[in-house]
Amino acid sequence: MSINLTDCPFCPETFQTPEERDTHASEHSSTRKTVNMDLDGIRISVTVVDPGHGIYACPGPCSTRSSLGGVYLHITQEHPTMFTNLKRKRDEDDLPSSLQTPSSLPPLFSTTYVGHSAAHNGSHGSNHQTYQYTPTNTSAAFPVVKILRVKPPLFTYNFAAATSQHPSMNDLLDFVGTLLSNLVDGCAFHGIMNHDTPSSHRKVYRCSEPRIAEHGSEYKSTFTKALHGRRHAVCFRCWCPMLPSFENHPDEVCERGTNHSNRNHWEDWFRVLPYLIFRVKGLRDLVFQELGINGTVFHSNILSYAAWVTLPAGTDDDRVTNLIILTATYLSLRITGKISPPGGGFELDIHSIAFDSYETLLLA
Repeated sequence: MSINLTDCPFCPETFQTPEERDTHASEHSSTRKTVNMDLDGIRISVTVVDPGHGIYACPGPCSTRSSLGGVYLHITQEHPTMFTNLKRKRDEDDLPSSLQTPSSLPPLFSTTYVGHSAAHNGSHGSNHQTYQYTPTNTSAAFPVVKILRVKPPLFTYNFAAATSQHPSMNDLLDFVGTLLSNLVDGCAFHGIMNHDTPSSHRKVYRCSEPRIAEHGSEYKSTFTKALHGRRHAVCFRCWCPMLPSFENHPDEVCERGTNHSNRNHWEDWFRVLPYLIFRVKGLRDLVFQELGINGTVFHSNILSYAAWVTLPAGTDDDRVTNLIILTATYLSLRITGKISPPGGGFELDIHSIAFDSYETLLLA
């Protein structure tokens, strides 16, 4: 079934191919409480669950969360049966009652069909009913099953800026492991934001900064769930490349539990550092400028950035991901004094980052 032909579901734009439409639609973002997607005559309503960051939930029981454009792609690609059932219901209601047949298939989601008579004119001038899918699980407290991975942007950056001082990729990895091992014993947030090691805690889960430590924060509820480490490139327990320079990491996945190998502090740094590089202007400007990255390529979308972070950086060594490049660049700028926190430390600027909003074009 064709979904919305080649019209964008959010704005009047029309494209030549469905692929062009989907690429365009995936970049839409908003913070509106409810946004309607007009899909092939069916209106699907999605509700924001994290208005501060423009995160919406799939209206189905999977409760996948993503940006507005990401939810659109998820619904159309993973729940097409929903549209088939809705379209059949709409089309059959246009028939005389004697010709209507009861559906033998249960609806994909528990919901109600709300008919709006004379909602729009059809192609032949006759009035139709438009059925609106009203989600039933849009409570912000609804448990999250997964965060949808969005397609990261394609762009090039100055790879030599991070690697030119290192003869090989092994040397680059040793540089990251050796320097980071001098920092990871303290709280990642404080160690990055003001180069201080608090005496009260060393782990992020006990950090005094709620925007990092609390489960409802963007960092914990969205960013960390969107990161997907490559199993053969890093240890999935501590996020380290499996090399001795990373605090004598074995050449296999490290052991679980505090009695044998408590390496959570490494995981903290490998997740908090890229987050703060993106959400702290003082860090983002320096690191992105050094690598020649135009920050607008991510459309201020934390999920797009998270998807890019763990991709291979384009070398023959899969252990060298964009995360390693970001970390190496940060460490180089730090040891040369180019990254130095101001008197009161760096500040999170989550709320000063403007989302690319299309609210004036969104369907009412």
